[in-house]
Amino acid sequence: MPGLLEWHFTESSRLQVVDIQTVRAVLGDAQWGAAGASSVSFVVERLDDQLAVFASNGIAVGPMFSTEGSLKTASVKDPAGNLVTFVEELAGSRR
Repeated sequence: MPGLLEWHFTESSRLQVVDIQTVRAVLGDAQWGAAGASSVSFVVERLDDQLAVFASNGIAVGPMFSTEGSLKTASVKDPAGNLVTFVEELAGSRR
């Protein structure tokens, strides 16, 4: 993905850094620089399972994003307005 740097430490751990302009382009209306303007991502085995947990707890899901067969994501905002994104790597995209 343009604007993304990724380091793989082990089979199941990695660090991603995304260019702020890329994040702004995806989110559009974020108020960067204000409280609640941070973002964190968690990789999950099955995004549908995570979405079911959100639904059962009445948690609204915000932006959802997919990249041509490699990733699908869903985001929620915490009470302070920070964006928490859950990412599933689709079959065939894992290294």
